[in-house]
Amino acid sequence: CVVPVNATVKTTVSKLAVQKTPKTGNTLRYVYGGSTVGVICQVNNGGTADGKTSTTWDAISGGGWVYNPYVTTPATGIRQCGTGATVSTYNSAERGLIHRRPDPGDGRRQVISLSAAGREFFEDKRRASEEWLCQALQDRLTEAERHTVIQALALLDRLSGP
Repeated sequence: CVVPVNATVKTTVSKLAVQKTPKTGNTLRYVYGGSTVGVICQVNNGGTADGKTSTTWDAISGGGWVYNPYVTTPATGIRQCGTGATVSTYNSAERGLIHRRPDPGDGRRQVISLSAAGREFFEDKRRASEEWLCQALQDRLTEAERHTVIQALALLDRLSGP
């Protein structure tokens, strides 16, 4: 599990928008000035914010991204998110996540496959989901409850097996 680094929200307004992706215009929720957020990782090439085109964004516990200048983070100790996490909401081809080529059997169609960046993007998403689940299990469940989850998973394995 990646342990988030606690950071303080600093803003001149009462609340800071938490974005779905590292760019403005896709608000999920808000965090308030003076509150603490858990920073999982950072990207240094997120979307435009405050008129700046290359910005640092922090992925935070509970999901979402905050624009870094409004979060007091330590100078060291926060890992960089994989490059796949830096892409914004452009379509997959523009983001370089897929390759398109004409279908050799039917020129009207296209064959689409994941690029190396696309594989990295989806691996980053999978890894982030696993890290979130691991942290959530640790933070929100007691030892006894975690044991119950393990027992339930064993039963589900048995159910789905041959």
